Amino acid sequence: MPVLNRPIESTTTSATRVPPSANTTAWEREIGPFDYPLCSDFWPHGEVSRKYAVLREQEPFAGASERAIFVVGKNGRIEFSKIYSIAEAPELDDVFTALSRTTGAR
Repeated sequence: MPVLNRPIESTTTSATRVPPSANTTAWEREIGPFDYPLCSDFWPHGEVSRKYAVLREQEPFAGASERAIFVVGKNGRIEFSKIYSIAEAPELDDVFTALSRTTGAR
């Protein structure tokens, strides 16, 4: 996996979780801190996750979102997306490659 020594210019990172913001804040205290916004998609419940087609509607884990990564370009178009299993860690090489293509970074 490449080591990212500096942020890729012209990019912004954020994370979105379905639990309420109080749970999200507690989760960040437990495993953070993060140097990017951690957003709550609680009300209306899962609206953002549903729009990205990653809200689990069925068991197991109904009401939670899939583990997924999206790279959205400045034009609002999704440049990269991948859904991972709950047990799988995201492959950051794919994300870095997509970010480089999107921003023109090398």
